[in-house]
Amino acid sequence: MESQSVRASHRRFWLLFIAFIVFRGLSILLLRPGGFVTDTGPDHNFYFEFARWAGGQKFALFDFWMEYPPLMPWLAGLAYRLSLALPPWTYAIFGFNLIFRLSLLPFEAGALILVYAIARRLGDAERALWLAALWTLLFAPFFAFLAWFDGMAVFFLLLALYGLLEERPILAGAAIGLGFVVKIFPVVLAPMGLFILRAPRQRLRYVGSAALVVLAVLLPPLLVSPGYVIAMFQAFFSRSSWETVWALLEGYTSYGAVALLNTHLDASAAGFQAHPATLPWGLISLAFALLYAFIITRRIDWRDRARVMAFALFSLMWFVLYSKGYSPQWAPYIAGMALLSLPPGVGLGYALLMDGFMVAELTLAFQVLRGEPRIVTGVIVLRTVVFCLLTLESLARALPEWRPWPLIRRYALRGALALSLVGGAGLTPLAWNVYTSQRLAAEPLAPFVVTWRAAGESTAPAITVQSHLLERLAPYLGKDNVRWFPHIAGTPWQSAEEWLAELAARHSVAWFVYDESQATAQPGLAEEMAAWFAAHACAGEATRYGALSVTPYFFAGEPVERAAAFESGAHLLTATALPAALAPGTAHCLRLTWTVDTRLPADHAVLLHLQAPDGRVVAQADVWPLPPTSMWAPGESYTSAHVLRLPDDLPPGRYTLLTGLYAIEGGARLSLLAGGDAAELGDLIVETP
Repeated sequence: MESQSVRASHRRFWLLFIAFIVFRGLSILLLRPGGFVTDTGPDHNFYFEFARWAGGQKFALFDFWMEYPPLMPWLAGLAYRLSLALPPWTYAIFGFNLIFRLSLLPFEAGALILVYAIARRLGDAERALWLAALWTLLFAPFFAFLAWFDGMAVFFLLLALYGLLEERPILAGAAIGLGFVVKIFPVVLAPMGLFILRAPRQRLRYVGSAALVVLAVLLPPLLVSPGYVIAMFQAFFSRSSWETVWALLEGYTSYGAVALLNTHLDASAAGFQAHPATLPWGLISLAFALLYAFIITRRIDWRDRARVMAFALFSLMWFVLYSKGYSPQWAPYIAGMALLSLPPGVGLGYALLMDGFMVAELTLAFQVLRGEPRIVTGVIVLRTVVFCLLTLESLARALPEWRPWPLIRRYALRGALALSLVGGAGLTPLAWNVYTSQRLAAEPLAPFVVTWRAAGESTAPAITVQSHLLERLAPYLGKDNVRWFPHIAGTPWQSAEEWLAELAARHSVAWFVYDESQATAQPGLAEEMAAWFAAHACAGEATRYGALSVTPYFFAGEPVERAAAFESGAHLLTATALPAALAPGTAHCLRLTWTVDTRLPADHAVLLHLQAPDGRVVAQADVWPLPPTSMWAPGESYTSAHVLRLPDDLPPGRYTLLTGLYAIEGGARLSLLAGGDAAELGDLIVETP
């Protein structure tokens, strides 16, 4: 009966495995790790550029040094050479990335099999299937597969762990050796093997197989170009700190920078440091090594697989806490080990935290917020506290006899979750402010936004016929203060005249924003609006921001008859109605309609003056009409549009509005036939709001 249940579990696993492989494989073709945030993955171009050197028969450690051990660079070089058989696609990296990711797919498949196999050794088949399913659903391993190469190292880490659990020294040693020439992480299990494998012959096979594998990989480049192999180790040991509390203590808040690719031909450049080391790393290393030696030599039942798993997780976390640097792609190592080493609910909790920190650190802190130091610092501190709790949790399960451990096992995850939620909530307002500030700084219309905001509680909406301008301005002005004239590919629901008239009934001024780089999309609508503005508003001074223009339009009231006859046959016909009152610092549109009996002999300007009771002119808005007055045809009507701006310090009171005509050359005014040289348009009340 049990064997039937096990076989059924295996069948379900292989169904899961097939779905996993198909999903991972299709994701290579159709998913891009940058998503909508960036154009490509964080290290895609870096891998692509050094892989291109293989096109000229140049390979890592033979012809140049690398920060990475050689297996991944060699695999990338092979992938590039194979990609040369593919006709190029729109993106030059496509062929290389497709083949490189496909070459990593077997390691992804192997990691899933090992998760299932290790879980089977630790419990029943149902639990193993459950953990395998959870592994396939975790974000961090999937994203790392699309963006980096850490799936290779995860595979060898799990393979070494499986070999140790099965007490197969050659398998465990070879896995650690191969893992070392991919990435250092599998080496963290090496000391455990000397305790799990008790027989001297087993230990000899274990150490010997690891050494032989490393030697087999490194010996050829060591014989050909020893300087490049030494440079690889030098780059590893001399690299400065990044994305850890150690880096924060050394005053560094950026990511793990590496030497420029064009320096990798020079072995002496392997000592590159993003910043100088200021901490006593010799003492720190000694302290971590001695404390680890003390802990691993305690009484641990190495035959207890659950304790072995817990100590393996502790060893990994101890290394992560010690490490000078940390990168988001390390999350799958921790997630996988936590899932296997801890009870399913607890392991899943930590694995999901790793998912969250990967996104918070890489995507939010560095990509979206451009490495804003306060956010980076907050994420690093929170993550480090969670790592400390996970380290204690794993040690509490490896050494359960120590008295404080029950409390740790009970509350560590709860504390990690609570801290992450509270810390994340605390950083959210700062992150939002940083994001909006950065996006506004990158917005060409930022000066307009600043001007609009400086007006205080402005009621002047921005209007546009282009939806992308609605999307760009609404976050800063408020969605109710940006009005998009709705239409479908230039076909509106209502006429521009009706829409603008409704807007003018509620507002005295609006800002028309237009992007000439996309002018062909809605030329007719923009022209309709321009015609309406010309007939019903006064245009303020337009401001240009490259292809973008922003023009304030002040809406005029209804025209009122204001007949006044001037010499030379000029006549004022109408003026738009005056408002009941205006406040200091505001502006108002007045449109005056004129006609002539005969052509004027010279060009004249139209004056608009606001006069105080004592006769002083306190504000004016003179314009040169278009067309010029000398070109006015007898019997036709012409409009002059004036934007009268009141001074901010204008005292409240009753003022008189005057208009007239004066020669542009010499300034002589035309006299009124009834006497005087300025026609009164009425009184304007100025009130302090």
